[in-house]
Amino acid sequence: MGQDYSYTQPSSSDEFDNTSLLLAEAAMYADEAESSYNRAQPVHYPPQPVQNFCGGHATAEEMLDFQTQLRLLKDQVNETHQNLGKLEKTVCDELSQKKALVTKCFALVVCLLFCVLVLILGGRALKDYKKSI
Repeated sequence: MGQDYSYTQPSSSDEFDNTSLLLAEAAMYADEAESSYNRAQPVHYPPQPVQNFCGGHATAEEMLDFQTQLRLLKDQVNETHQNLGKLEKTVCDELSQKKALVTKCFALVVCLLFCVLVLILGGRALKDYKKSI
């Protein structure tokens, strides 16, 4: 009571750049995801009496089971991400090898066509030369 509060609209120079804030937040989450500190370790709690959660009952053992299932799910997600990365690398490697093969085959076909063209034109030139003699 008795305090005087005043508020002013921020000027355009005071406004935050949403893009830079979103990029900073994304970088923070990426760093957090890569951190080994973030890996869940199993937590073992001693059995406790029944606790009341929003009108329902859950025991400490049920909560421990839930945490175990959650940890296993996180492990599966991490493994899936690793497998996806390996798959992407394999597909990219295969595609680059096929692209190199196609490029080599194309160069070979062009060389063969050039040789055939030289033979045809050379044969005609020889024929014309023999007629002129």
